[in-house]
Amino acid sequence: MENQNGKRKAVVIIRERNGNSLPAVFGTEGAALNWIKSRIAEGTVINADEAAAWNGLHSASK
Repeated sequence: MENQNGKRKAVVIIRERNGNSLPAVFGTEGAALNWIKSRIAEGTVINADEAAAWNGLHSASK
């Protein structure tokens, strides 16, 4: 806790397989959900780590 100053940001990168990458910076990972959902087509296969912040992406890939 001593090294935390409240200025931390989440850098999120969405990337097409064998394609382009699009980075963005957010206050939290959860704040990136709408940004991600607005940039992917329905039915897209999404891969992410197991962080709880990404649970909202399950509905985006259906």
